[in-house]
Amino acid sequence: MTTGFFVEQPPFWETAYSQIILICILALIGYAFYFQRKRRRRSLHEQNVFTRQLIESMEAERKRIAFELHDSIGQELLIIKNMALLALNDLKNKKNVRDQLEEISQTASQAIQETREITNNLRPYQIDRLGLKKSLESIINRAAQTTTISFTSDIDPIDNLIPKEMEIHVYRIIQECVNNIIKHAHATAGKVTIKRWYNRLNIDVEDDGTGFDVSLQRTQNERGLGLQGIAERTRFIGGAMRIESNPGKGTRVLITIKTYDRINDEN
Repeated sequence: MTTGFFVEQPPFWETAYSQIILICILALIGYAFYFQRKRRRRSLHEQNVFTRQLIESMEAERKRIAFELHDSIGQELLIIKNMALLALNDLKNKKNVRDQLEEISQTASQAIQETREITNNLRPYQIDRLGLKKSLESIINRAAQTTTISFTSDIDPIDNLIPKEMEIHVYRIIQECVNNIIKHAHATAGKVTIKRWYNRLNIDVEDDGTGFDVSLQRTQNERGLGLQGIAERTRFIGGAMRIESNPGKGTRVLITIKTYDRINDEN
């Protein structure tokens, strides 16, 4: 419709240009929803894969402990029983009895040592006896002594900063980080730094090894499973984890954990 020299324009939202813009916006929104859903499905799939591998790993560990109990502790207790019976049946021969008792003592000592090793794998006694700081330093010192990698540490006093049930997870996190350096990094040096800052515990584990492409890391390989385990433990205790690595440039695992108190106020 025309009025004089002017042409009446339709509302903006009815023009072809606005409709094209609207279609583009809807398409972008749809793509965003699709991409987010796809990412969630992939994340869920990876989590399910990791959960399955973790369960399989736990079952394998249970079987290993069962075999150790049966093959080592069980056999040694059987030897002790037989030695005791032999001694009881030959009490008149003092020399034989003495030899049997010495054998029993040695076998019992070995059984005690193996029992300690098995229980230490379940919960390291160092944490309760020495505290978390010295227990972590023990992991690093042992790695330095038993490998060609130069391990160093810089750990603040951290005992009693987090609940006791969380300390075992921090211990296992550092243990797994160190094991990853030994097994996969091909490094010459590794360092563990743990610093207190207000209500945070900042963990930094780095090496000068071959590194890897973080974006291509998957749960199907050993290193991926180890890193997934570290991530799951970190998440379980309410922490945050970040990995910095590139091929040929080493790796850093950065973890932050809440300590639930303002520790700098103590100073």
